[in-house]
Amino acid sequence: MKEILQKALGPKYHNIQEYSEGKARKVFLTEWGPGEQKRVIKVDKTELESPTALRNLQKGHNTEKEIDLLAQIQNPSEHNLVPFYDFADLSKFGCAGFASVEEFMNPNL
Repeated sequence: MKEILQKALGPKYHNIQEYSEGKARKVFLTEWGPGEQKRVIKVDKTELESPTALRNLQKGHNTEKEIDLLAQIQNPSEHNLVPFYDFADLSKFGCAGFASVEEFMNPNL
């Protein structure tokens, strides 16, 4: 998956590493730009084991819809939302779904 994300997002993102996993998505940590800012890449899982995640997916709650909704919100941080910076349609690289790139929020702070 790391190689697909690298191709889909391009050379501005580097050192892509698996970071964590939720019920519906896998999360990767990456570095961006000359200052090597940390960002996260979220990718929909292709196989869901959680009944709740499966139900949400059937309702249309996925990364593609989240990207569409967040793109419509001006100043997401004013609404306590993490801004997203970039996205990629992974179907162009032989995988299902989308990847979103968001600000890294350090859980230890």
